[in-house]
Amino acid sequence: MKKYKKLVVGLLEYKNYFRKIFLSRWESLFYNLSTRNHMIFLQPNPRAISLNHYNLSFQFTDFTSNPPTESNANSIDNVGTIRFADGNIYTGEIVNGLMHGEGKLVYPSGAYYEGEFLYDKFDGYGKFIFASKDIYEGYFKDNVFHGRGRYIYAKGNIYEGDHKNGERNGRGVYIFIFGDKYEGEFKNDNFDGKGKYFYSDGTIYVGDFKCDSKHGIGKCIYNDKSIYEGEYCGNMPNGTGKYIDENGNTYTGLWKNGKFQSNEALIKLER
Repeated sequence: MKKYKKLVVGLLEYKNYFRKIFLSRWESLFYNLSTRNHMIFLQPNPRAISLNHYNLSFQFTDFTSNPPTESNANSIDNVGTIRFADGNIYTGEIVNGLMHGEGKLVYPSGAYYEGEFLYDKFDGYGKFIFASKDIYEGYFKDNVFHGRGRYIYAKGNIYEGDHKNGERNGRGVYIFIFGDKYEGEFKNDNFDGKGKYFYSDGTIYVGDFKCDSKHGIGKCIYNDKSIYEGEYCGNMPNGTGKYIDENGNTYTGLWKNGKFQSNEALIKLER
């Protein structure tokens, strides 16, 4: 009875557990290649990846409902101090009793904003240091991040790029502390649109993203030089695609949940 050569390729599933406020989890590469004559096994290096989403409302005070208890301004240069009922202290330019111009607002928690104000709102260029030691420096509008900016998380992750209405929107770069990097489009704080994801092990994905998942048309070049190119859905190959292994063997056809639909070869890509 004729025996078919059997090829198995495995990758540890690349998962998302994104929540709107805080955490999302991505796990890394697991590669297992098996044939009738030999087996190659690369030890996985699992890790939890946090892509923090902004939660700003607790920091940015509505000053219309937080009246000052004390205010003074020099009549010549309009520089003075405003003390608010909740303990916030503002020092800087004051116009008609409002924070307006350059100034610094310090919170009881130790957080502070330093930069431009427009009629009691963070508006223009400034820096916000959170009590958690996260740092944002860039443009604000109506008390939220809006425009180009750089956000450095206390744990080491960094985002630099566009913001709109307090969220990552537009183009940007997100660098993870362990060395992975995403470059591309963002929508409502998520990887969404065209982008590139660079894994620290050398694997590169280039293509479409939707809600932090690989979704659409993409190409993944693995660190062993094998390549998958085709349709993705739910972070896995789904639809028509082509896989070229490190020896140059090509498998073209239908993929379902990361599995090549063929009777002659079993290929499983879970990322």
